[in-house]
Amino acid sequence: MSWKDLFAFSRSERNGIIVFIIILIIIIASPLLHKTFFFTDNTIDPESFKREIAAFEEHLGVYPKKNDNNRLAAVNYDIDEKIIEAKKAELKPFKFNPNELPEETWLKMGLPERVVRTIKNFEAAGGSFRYKEDLKRIYNLTEEVFYTLEPYIELPSREHEVFDTVITDKIEIIEEETPLLIDINTADSLELVKIRGIGPVFSSRIVRYRELLGGYRSVNQLLEVYGMDEERFHSINEYIIVQDSTVNKININNAEFGDLVRHPYIDRNIANNVIQLRKQHGMFKTIEDIKRSHLIDSELYVLIEPYIKVD
Repeated sequence: MSWKDLFAFSRSERNGIIVFIIILIIIIASPLLHKTFFFTDNTIDPESFKREIAAFEEHLGVYPKKNDNNRLAAVNYDIDEKIIEAKKAELKPFKFNPNELPEETWLKMGLPERVVRTIKNFEAAGGSFRYKEDLKRIYNLTEEVFYTLEPYIELPSREHEVFDTVITDKIEIIEEETPLLIDINTADSLELVKIRGIGPVFSSRIVRYRELLGGYRSVNQLLEVYGMDEERFHSINEYIIVQDSTVNKININNAEFGDLVRHPYIDRNIANNVIQLRKQHGMFKTIEDIKRSHLIDSELYVLIEPYIKVD
């Protein structure tokens, strides 16, 4: 085979080489083509940007302008009032009672959809509005929006309402409303729904959890009820008490696995461990003996201690 045979190609091989060269040229030239036809100059013009900011500030009418001598112009205004005026421009309030107000009406006044959803969720959980100020508890509803709506709310103000007013010839007798206090250890679900913020669902959960515990020792245990959050708890905290703190206790010397694991503070592993300790070491002499379990630390023992006994 001569050296010329090394450079002799068939027709199909020549066509392949031509196609390869064309693809190679396109790859090499693609950055230049992209820069020529697709590249956009995103350079920011600082002067144009400053002009846009100045126009925006002038439109708001809230920030002070600069005069020709580059000094702040003297502007006397109340910032809070300016904010409220700005909110009034966004909102379209009219006389309304917030209780069971349709979503369409809230939206018509200009409230954001997320705030309207929060209001409806609050009502679905049994909540209601007794005073104008109750609307401020709604999450995402800002103080500026509230003070814009306040003159239009057809509810009494908490600061000015009085109860059981009796007018004689020249004497007006005013009696404060006695706050509603309910013992969560003795109340049934019908009594619990009287508390603003607790509906039928939560009242059933509170009673059910009380049965599992054996009774509440503290009102803070309501935070362990499924679905109870800090916001709801603080809204009902002033209406609840634990006056009767008597609880049903589990005798750890004769309790079966099912009796132990039914309690919210005792899981399957702890229940098994308690039974094994009883089998290995005999009956518990004091309730502190349960701390021999490596699964029960000091924090858990404080929770369990009121609910167990040895005799």
